[in-house]
Amino acid sequence: MADDRYNWLDNDAAERLLRGEPVGTTAHGAQELARLLDDAAPAGPGPAPLPGEEAAVAAFRRAHHAVPARAGLARPVRRGFVVALAACALGGVAVAAGTGVLHSPF
Repeated sequence: MADDRYNWLDNDAAERLLRGEPVGTTAHGAQELARLLDDAAPAGPGPAPLPGEEAAVAAFRRAHHAVPARAGLARPVRRGFVVALAACALGGVAVAAGTGVLHSPF
């Protein structure tokens, strides 16, 4: 079956492949995938940091810590939405019962 080709590929094997380590299996798909990943990997060490990158990251971190969080806004909005939804549902049931669509359970 076509799905049996990658039975060897679990989370540990994927991590080993991405780190460039040998997978430890002789499956045809493992060798092919390892060869493709080796070809796609950069030739040398990682790229050098861009000029001013460290300063930009430091400025972002300072600005991120300076902004106060809006902790109290989300809860009242959510509570209001839930109350409005419950009121609409209850009103709909009341209208249905008043028009005779709902039968009396007694």
